[in-house]
Amino acid sequence: MIKIETSTLTWIASRFLIVVAGLNLNGLFFMLFDVNQVFSVPIMIASLYLIWQGGGRALSDSTNALLALAIITYLLFAYFYSATLGQEVPVQFAVTYISSILLIVAAASFASGRNSLQGIADDLRLLKTVLIISCLSAWFSPLFRTVFTVDLSDADRSAGFFGNPNETGMLAVVTVAIILSHPTRSKVLNLAQFIIAVGAIVLTFSKASLVTLILAVFVYGVRRARPLLTLGPVALAAFVALSTGLIVDFDLVELTSYQRERLENVASLLKGEITSETTTGRTDVWEIGWQRIEENILAGSGIGTFHNMVDGVRDEDDENWVGVHNTYLMVWGEAGLVAFLLLAIANAQLVYRALRSTFSEFALLYVVVLEIDMMAAHNVLGLRFHNLLTGMVIGTLMWQQESKSATLRGTSGRGGSEADMPARGLPASRPAKR
Repeated sequence: MIKIETSTLTWIASRFLIVVAGLNLNGLFFMLFDVNQVFSVPIMIASLYLIWQGGGRALSDSTNALLALAIITYLLFAYFYSATLGQEVPVQFAVTYISSILLIVAAASFASGRNSLQGIADDLRLLKTVLIISCLSAWFSPLFRTVFTVDLSDADRSAGFFGNPNETGMLAVVTVAIILSHPTRSKVLNLAQFIIAVGAIVLTFSKASLVTLILAVFVYGVRRARPLLTLGPVALAAFVALSTGLIVDFDLVELTSYQRERLENVASLLKGEITSETTTGRTDVWEIGWQRIEENILAGSGIGTFHNMVDGVRDEDDENWVGVHNTYLMVWGEAGLVAFLLLAIANAQLVYRALRSTFSEFALLYVVVLEIDMMAAHNVLGLRFHNLLTGMVIGTLMWQQESKSATLRGTSGRGGSEADMPARGLPASRPAKR
């Protein structure tokens, strides 16, 4: 019988979660073979193992604990209101969001449990490689459509392995964030990776992703205290607005009418025009969602009711009711005020810790993407790549905090002092100029 060391199993489990979540293998197998949730059980097993191996230490972190409590409270209250109102009580939401908790805590466990800075660097290096592959998949969406048995995206927008162009676009923005905050030593390779990620964003025609990209680059410039990087997003926004106008007006690129319309809306959004048209109806569903919340601010309307708001707005195919497209409104509308407040407090604490982090810019840049996505989509808590990234960011913040505490106690700690972090092998991450 072959004996596998615990450290080896931990390494395998953590890499498995990064690959499966970063490449959306569950969704990919569904689109290829029309088979649901192929990797769900292995994800739960790997997550439980990593949590057990970490001794549950990640759950003692206040942000992890608050986030887990918020999701559990959401499920309990939303199911309670469904039962009280005599609604159908679907099980899939419980499976989805309990799995989310496990994956977040597991990712925080292995990220915070690394013995050295090099261990975190290895995780980030693999994560970046996996995300770039996902970005590349958007470039080859037309090819994938010829082999997919289930195609979730429309032909006018690339979605790659995710089947949803908005999810692919946000993932590509995260990829840009990690390229900026943890570049390789090769400038040519950095540029190639950047082009792949930004190209994926453009091919998705995701308005939210393009706006988020500009904001993320702006935050990066402010954090690095570099005036050119700070002014860069302003110039980029002006360039995007101008170039999209020229492309549409003079037919510089062959586009469908739908693609032309989305580009026009991007230009309008960058000018500050937030309307039903520029947000693709999001302002309409936000208004409907808020009106329903106002009818009973304290209580919720039951599980799933804000994932698909019946008697609200139909989707483009006129087959399904559109969801509220806002995670905060979804939690509030389905489970009530208490669940919403817990989620808001958990995210506020995560933002606060990311702002204070001196480890690298990635934590803050990712939080920017996460919060914008939570304002634009209602399924963020159930997306595996967001679960993975949220957990890894929390785990990295835990690692930094423990290293700093060890330094203050006059010991070297598990990974050395915070001051010597850049010298210990983290890929080209430099502290902000003071």
